[in-house]
Amino acid sequence: MMDKKLLTDIEETFSKNSDIKKLLINTCKIISDSGNYSLCWIGIINENNGRMEPIPECEIELEYLETIYFALNQSMYESQVPSENIFNVGKYYVNNDIWNDPVFKGWRDKAIPPKLNSIAIFPLIQNLKTIGAVYLYSDKKGFFKHDELMLLQILSMNLSLALDKIKSDQDEKASKPELLSKEKELKRQNEKLLITREKTEELNRLKAAFLTNMSHEIRTPLNSIIGFADLLAKSDNTTEERQEYSQLIVSQSNYLLQLINNILQISKLDTHTVPLYKETVSLNKLLDELNVIYLNKLEDLNKKRIDLICRKQPVKTQFEITTDVSKFRQIFTNLLDNSVKFTDSGEIKFGYHSHDKNLLTCFVSDTGIGIKTKDKKELFDIFRQADEKSKRNYGDTGLGLAICKGNAQLLGGNIRVESEPDKGTTFYFTLKYNRPEPTSPAVLKPGHKSQHWNTHAILLVEDDACTILYLTKILEQAGLKLLVAHNGKETEELYKKLSEIDLILLDMSLPDINGLDLVKQIKSIRKDIPIIVQTAVTVEDEGKQFLDAGCDGYITKPYRSEERRVGKECR
Repeated sequence: MMDKKLLTDIEETFSKNSDIKKLLINTCKIISDSGNYSLCWIGIINENNGRMEPIPECEIELEYLETIYFALNQSMYESQVPSENIFNVGKYYVNNDIWNDPVFKGWRDKAIPPKLNSIAIFPLIQNLKTIGAVYLYSDKKGFFKHDELMLLQILSMNLSLALDKIKSDQDEKASKPELLSKEKELKRQNEKLLITREKTEELNRLKAAFLTNMSHEIRTPLNSIIGFADLLAKSDNTTEERQEYSQLIVSQSNYLLQLINNILQISKLDTHTVPLYKETVSLNKLLDELNVIYLNKLEDLNKKRIDLICRKQPVKTQFEITTDVSKFRQIFTNLLDNSVKFTDSGEIKFGYHSHDKNLLTCFVSDTGIGIKTKDKKELFDIFRQADEKSKRNYGDTGLGLAICKGNAQLLGGNIRVESEPDKGTTFYFTLKYNRPEPTSPAVLKPGHKSQHWNTHAILLVEDDACTILYLTKILEQAGLKLLVAHNGKETEELYKKLSEIDLILLDMSLPDINGLDLVKQIKSIRKDIPIIVQTAVTVEDEGKQFLDAGCDGYITKPYRSEERRVGKECR
């Protein structure tokens, strides 16, 4: 295996040789003597016939040398992929399983000894032209790993630069400044490759730590949910205990749901598959809602020494903007959640500063523990957390700020942070927005009125037994008449009763038919029947698709019993 010492030994011979042939012979000898490879030889392209010819002084066996010449003379080598990689585009070639690769079929039996299983070929470049190649073989399959190839690529680059230097000296064309420039470039490229390697290793370490942390973060609430469910099943629980266990199960389930949503969202942000769904919202009203939510949250957490301050511009209207409200709101909630988590006393402020030229600048600030200067640079990277101590003391997955950055960029803006340890933190984020066209005020109907549900019938189309049981309990408590179909076929058998049905709750994932196709069938028979679809996919991903297909609304799983008013999430 190529290592730094061997690489250093080869580089030393560069400075001791001023003849190209001697340099290549000595390089080949050093590699061969290292014992790291089963076979090493260097070939030079014959300018007369364009074929690669091995240097005989590489001390390869005569029998093998003859087979190489045979393959080259038969003009078979030029048509192979390795040759195309090296001569046409100047890239290295590696194959870790020669005998099972169809590319080598037809000439490998003549040109490659059976004991050799892996091959790596690195081009030699002189004046931007391929003049030869270094061939390395191993009797082991899968011999050439990523780190090995990185060092071999450095060797190939250095050897090519050394050939350039010798040629330049021989031709007396290269001046001293040009040589110094090449040496600097060589050093820069080496440093760049080493930095890339270090970054790759660091990213792999962070991913491993992230997965370990995710395992802990997922298993911890699961442990509580399973444990308290077992306790809840015992018959000797008091009413207070049953209520406490139920609340803990709900709390841990909500935490687990939020964690799963974050993991799914960061995956979509990382693969650039997040759609935008723009709608009009009153910015001041949205901030007022957040203010109420987080005042209650501070009270629930008994953080009475924190003042929550909402800052808005003094505008006469509600200041309506058109943007992806879900993503905009999530940036605020993630930042506010962080402020609540890392602040014990003082104040938390949030709001917006300006809204000029369709660019909105928002902020969230606190007087919490702050962030160290060294941690700011990578604060928004996936898998990053400020430090291990914060993770242990406060619990964190390292996803919230990465999601904030991804959402801000999707909305045409960015995010930055100002912070000092023990003094507090301020996040600023911007987004592009559009002002909606003026419209007549909408006439709002009075809120929910009492309904006589016992006069209504609902058709539930669902294949999951647990979901059916859950919804049956909820809907029957409301006095509703309930019909159940487990698949598309059973639904079709109930088409004759559609006139008696007031609403359909339809699951999108059925075993025998696509949910949207079933919606179209039902609507073709009775257009006015309300259909509410249930989906385990996030609303923002498929909501528009549902409505375009004729659905009257949609709700997302999981839903709680207090959401039993069908269509609470419908839009």
